[in-house]
Amino acid sequence: MYMKLSFLLLSVFLLAANLLQAQKTNKAYAITGKKNNNFFWADIQQIDISTGKIVKTLFDSDKTKFTIISLDQNKGVASKVEKPTEYGVAACALDAVHNRLYFSPMHFSDIRFLDLDKKEATFTTVKRNVLPLATPTAYQKEENQITRMVIAADGYGYGLTNDANHLIRFSTAKNSAVEDLGSLIDAETNTGFSVHNKCTSWGGDMLADAFGKLVVISASHNIYTIDVKLKIATYKGAITGLPVNFTTNGAAVNNEGEIVVSSANVFKDYTS
Repeated sequence: MYMKLSFLLLSVFLLAANLLQAQKTNKAYAITGKKNNNFFWADIQQIDISTGKIVKTLFDSDKTKFTIISLDQNKGVASKVEKPTEYGVAACALDAVHNRLYFSPMHFSDIRFLDLDKKEATFTTVKRNVLPLATPTAYQKEENQITRMVIAADGYGYGLTNDANHLIRFSTAKNSAVEDLGSLIDAETNTGFSVHNKCTSWGGDMLADAFGKLVVISASHNIYTIDVKLKIATYKGAITGLPVNFTTNGAAVNNEGEIVVSSANVFKDYTS
């Protein structure tokens, strides 16, 4: 699985912060930057993963009218949401069963989704502040920002913080339960590598295989498999052949079973 990878930077994105694919189609979804700010990842686009062309804009944070409701009944958390994607998003995941795009704003550890069946932009906040904030007006620190997310074969969604000290699991069913499973553990074989290391293992994206394991591809090209039950992260190697400044910030699987990755730093097409 890790020896045969396909790399494609979708340069038509203003910035691909994250990337994911709908099952059995070449449709994918990305949360992108702005024309005047490549690093403000707040717009939601649907794309053709085979060409990299934008099919349609689902949400423009500056223009699109939206509605947002909250399922979180906790009166102790802030309820006001200025914009659904807030100050940027680095983690999203497609729930193909319910046709929802789940995501978490970087500066808040909220779990939200966009209903892809609705003609108008309709968002739902499942839970606010999965990781408690120090004060109501504070933002999540960089290490606590949820930057990887996927919907796994077990029907649950999983989010992972930068420092891998918080593996978040959320139900996509009616009860919408959200829980913090705690910190990942480095496998004994991870000699010289740690899933917690900022330089080698933060950022990137997360995929899921058919056998119940999660696959983390860090921004620095390193790959880990995650045993969810044991919370053990096993280092599998690194993607090679990419330019040094090509950070792997988004990942998806195309119809041929190849992994497609996108970068937040390189705006030139690159394939192999």
